[in-house]
Amino acid sequence: MRTTLNISEDALEQVKEYASARSLSLGEAASVLVMRGSKQTIPVRKDGHFFVFSPGEDAETVTLEHALKIEDESE
Repeated sequence: MRTTLNISEDALEQVKEYASARSLSLGEAASVLVMRGSKQTIPVRKDGHFFVFSPGEDAETVTLEHALKIEDESE
């Protein structure tokens, strides 16, 4: 099926890289990635007005200091 999508430049580059690495057309690569992404389940619950997810027990705890360090490094 033919269609037109407006996607970000970054997303297009990711699809192109994926397609190139696997000898797929852009359409085939986009289809694979969309289907894979739609099957991913992230346990999300609503807590009042906010959506909250649990990253899992083995996830590293992010402290305020860690967040501030990442912020400083991104500037």
